[in-house]
Amino acid sequence: MADPKPSITDDEAARRYRQGQAAMRAEAARRRAIAEATADARAAAASLSS
Repeated sequence: MADPKPSITDDEAARRYRQGQAAMRAEAARRRAIAEATADARAAAASLSS
């Protein structure tokens, strides 16, 4: 009888792991870019209001 839910291969597991790592790095980079842009905008606003 065939296994109803076949297990994934090591290659597939490694690919999913790398994909997850890449997604986390991309999300971290996105958050850093937003934080930088926010800080720049706040600095610009502060210099305008002074």
